[in-house]
Amino acid sequence: MKIFHTAIIAGMALALTISSAHADSISDYVHLELGAGVSWYQTLSDGVWYQQGMQHSLGLSAPVLMGGFTGPLWKRESWGIDWHADYVSLGHVSSQCECTPDDANYSTQTHSLVANQNPVPNANFVGNGNAQGIELTLEPYVLYRGWRFGLEGGIFPYRPSWDETIYGWQGDMSVAPKTLTAHTPRSIQLGEVVGLNVGRGPLTVALQHYFLPTRFDAQHSPAIWSGATVLMVKYRF
Repeated sequence: MKIFHTAIIAGMALALTISSAHADSISDYVHLELGAGVSWYQTLSDGVWYQQGMQHSLGLSAPVLMGGFTGPLWKRESWGIDWHADYVSLGHVSSQCECTPDDANYSTQTHSLVANQNPVPNANFVGNGNAQGIELTLEPYVLYRGWRFGLEGGIFPYRPSWDETIYGWQGDMSVAPKTLTAHTPRSIQLGEVVGLNVGRGPLTVALQHYFLPTRFDAQHSPAIWSGATVLMVKYRF
């Protein structure tokens, strides 16, 4: 995977150098592009900030905004390769669950409570957050009868932000309920993005998937998501 990331960055740097050496002006190889769309986040797993078999609500769809620069790396009559360097906000999402606070009380295989439970009341898990970062991608494409068909892929260094508050948490009946909080680390994480693009003229419709791993430790928790699928309309100036 590290070889893939290094190849993407090295290829973009080399091609940009070649393009700039042969271009008449900056507008020949750098264009502003803006986009907007909608995202659908996918959950990490049952049992991470919600329990599928318990009463819950997931608001995992959100508006997406994108802005950055693009240009040609290699161009022929009917095909070529473009680079993209864009800021992307995948949108703000949320969750709520009346979950059992004891993981041993819940089976992720049957998505239900188990027999012989630890007799503690459910707690109210409330979370929200967003993912935003910079996508650095390459897009090989072909031109056919005025249409442009492309495959895009690359890296997505991003900053996860997920905050969870657990109201009424009781580890056992001998202690009073209390409120707990949990957060993802705010450090930059390395994600990836792949997608399909169809365009005509300056307009492009893109379907992309972002892989969003979240590293965590004893002081931090994972986000609710594992990735996000995005449908977006882009305009190249």
